[in-house]
Amino acid sequence: MMAALLLSPAASTERAGVGSPEAWGGNASYDAAVAEMTDDGYGAHPSYGPRFGPERTLLYTSVSSGIECLDWAYSGDEDAVTTIAGSCSGHGACDNFWEEAYWANGVDGARTTFSNPSGGAMSLDGNSLYVADRDRLIVFLIDVSDAAHKVYYVAGRVNNQGGDDGRGTVVKFADPIDLAMHPTGDYLLLTDKDNIRRINLGDTLNNLPLVSTLDIPSSGDFGEPFQIIINSAGTHAYIADTNKEKVFKIDLGGSDYTSTLTVVVSDTVLKDMEPTGIALSSDESLLYVTNYKGHQICKVALTDPVSIACVGQGGAGSDDGVAASAKFYSPIMLDLWNGGSHLIVAQEGKSDGKHSSLRAVRLSDDVTMTIAGGSTGGELDGSGSVATFDVVTAVVVSPDQRYAYTMETTLNQVRKILLCAISSSSSSSSSSSSSSSSSS
Repeated sequence: MMAALLLSPAASTERAGVGSPEAWGGNASYDAAVAEMTDDGYGAHPSYGPRFGPERTLLYTSVSSGIECLDWAYSGDEDAVTTIAGSCSGHGACDNFWEEAYWANGVDGARTTFSNPSGGAMSLDGNSLYVADRDRLIVFLIDVSDAAHKVYYVAGRVNNQGGDDGRGTVVKFADPIDLAMHPTGDYLLLTDKDNIRRINLGDTLNNLPLVSTLDIPSSGDFGEPFQIIINSAGTHAYIADTNKEKVFKIDLGGSDYTSTLTVVVSDTVLKDMEPTGIALSSDESLLYVTNYKGHQICKVALTDPVSIACVGQGGAGSDDGVAASAKFYSPIMLDLWNGGSHLIVAQEGKSDGKHSSLRAVRLSDDVTMTIAGGSTGGELDGSGSVATFDVVTAVVVSPDQRYAYTMETTLNQVRKILLCAISSSSSSSSSSSSSSSSSS
């Protein structure tokens, strides 16, 4: 229920495969397989052989443990890409989850409709996906641990634009685009036009969190703050501003929510790029930024933010391969996978949905690959090679690294994409082993 989802921020958890006993219900073979992924930089493993090729093949596979990750086809898994919420419009009766009558119990994902879901963030336990609805001017959450993918209202007054703080429908948003979860799990930050809003999950009344505005004296410097991320220590947030063509850094350490704003990558470096997406390398020395207008993914060293290197030819397309030959089509938002070994890219594509897809860049050698979707737009679920998307605008990777969630603005849906699969033989072997252990 709503109370369980909002009242108690989740405790910090370790990444799956790097010490988390809860990953996939404590599957030991998965934990071991993911933990060893970074041992050789995804080269030729002494036991399993080559792991990667420039064509659409497995980015990672473990023969012994039955783990397959970032496989474009998943030909044996028809549920690799599924629609979990927002598909009601045009397909049946819809329930307005934002109405007070539904606040306590939520609405099944299949009975909901959204209006430009633009960005999101996950709770630390991976059970709740928070999403900003840009046109309806609200924030909602999806309980992804629930089979019905219940949708719950969080904050905002529907179709009422403004900057009012408070709870529930007292709150007004101006242009909610993206969310970032603080490492403590206590609050979310939201990019909202020329302000950064704080959704305090640790301060709720009747299950509604308190929403406030960060006191940033120079927030007027914002043009259109798009994707926002927070560093692992929770001391700084980084924001890609597509209008000002800058990357800003916010100091989150001030008292009374007072923060300082600085420019870390200037508009001289990002000129004519319209940066929308941003990610921080695992060691936090590099920023990855989308060149939305020029169809590239670029990286900038924080110690030398005047130099930039990019992946992609600079022409629009969906070609996979090495940095010099790969193509993107309006890459819009980013997330890291497997402790930073790969960059997951939400590729918006054309306005008619063509080239809308989910891509991956292996950061050890900048090889790009398509995970799901392709040149044709649509709303088909299924394997990665069959599934189609229609204007993907955001991607969020689950804490256990098994799934990615995408938001699509044309079809107004939220999709779930399988990033790592356990083969049936591995599952059977694991079950057999468990039964044997139990009987001994």
